[in-house]
Amino acid sequence: MKNTLPRLHFFTFYTYAPLLNFTSSTINLTIKPRLSGTGSMPDRTMKHIQIEYSGMRPIVQQAVCMTNQLLRDIRFYERIATLPQFDMADVPPAELARLMYKTDIKVEVELYYAISPVQNIDLYADDAHPNILQLNIWTLNRPVASICNTLLHGCVHAVNAVHNQYYFGHGDNDPAGKERTAPYLIGALGEELIAGATYDLHLEHDNNRHTPASAQELLRYCA
Repeated sequence: MKNTLPRLHFFTFYTYAPLLNFTSSTINLTIKPRLSGTGSMPDRTMKHIQIEYSGMRPIVQQAVCMTNQLLRDIRFYERIATLPQFDMADVPPAELARLMYKTDIKVEVELYYAISPVQNIDLYADDAHPNILQLNIWTLNRPVASICNTLLHGCVHAVNAVHNQYYFGHGDNDPAGKERTAPYLIGALGEELIAGATYDLHLEHDNNRHTPASAQELLRYCA
């Protein structure tokens, strides 16, 4: 193992979900106005951000499955569109939601051991390979929804690499004061929705599959 990590691009801590200030355990995903001026999202057929993981760690498998389910739900992007303006971003939330929704990329998850188990880095990626997310094995002992937060954080960076005419990152790797940047806030939103006790997940283009009725059932479905 190398003693240094090459070109650290970003990292996340565990969660900024409390900053979203949801007042109910029921997460209402019916949000208006929608993202387009006509009142609907563009019609696409199963093109979306897709996270892939070929490893055998069950908690990572569950987190990848649950995050992929969320990334296929149009209401997630509608919620992003209603967030307040992101710090450090030069695009509004509605436009960023549209960029994420229309981006058809594969994001690969790999695992690594940080040099020290007390090194509080959940994830890193280097600029040359923004679609490869390196999860720190030392930080996997946490709720699956928190790992979903981390994966979503990485997906925002991967989308920014595709649409590099815009910027919606968080500057350097110091997390202080970055909780309202797009990677942190979108990750926190996803964690809150996945962890919600009554999150009803409906898949837009997948009517033939079983649809989990709650976060607990989703966890069993992705087990």
